[in-house]
Amino acid sequence: MHTAKSLLPLYVLQFSRTIGILDIFGFEIFEKNSFEQLCINYANESLHQQFIDHVLKMEQELYQDEGLDVNEVQVVDNADIIALIEKKPMGVIALLQEECKLNGSDATFIQKLHQNLCRSDKFITPKLNRDRIFVLTHFAGMYYHSAVCYLS
Repeated sequence: MHTAKSLLPLYVLQFSRTIGILDIFGFEIFEKNSFEQLCINYANESLHQQFIDHVLKMEQELYQDEGLDVNEVQVVDNADIIALIEKKPMGVIALLQEECKLNGSDATFIQKLHQNLCRSDKFITPKLNRDRIFVLTHFAGMYYHSAVCYLS
């Protein structure tokens, strides 16, 4: 079996260039998302914010400084969902860490999330929450996170 690289002449391989692509908009929506998916979504949100800040906003400022007439690109600012997840002492991760230190349960974790984050329009907990679900509204949509086994 030959790989694509083994079929190319050596001189082509020595001078070839590659382009790496990172899909920061590739959110997957599952019926229920686990802790791992929360981490993946958080990483995607952070990468998205870095891209917005360091590529779009900085380039637009550079164009304006140089006197170029360009249309401003309107972007979704997701700083609020990032803060909801990472903010100390009352973000999702901080509250999870606190529950771990206290030997809490998934149910007490959900209660703390609701008590501390209910004022945010990016956070929802269902009224009858037997399944230990919380919802985070990301730029790509609503994600239903199952807190079952977060603390086990």
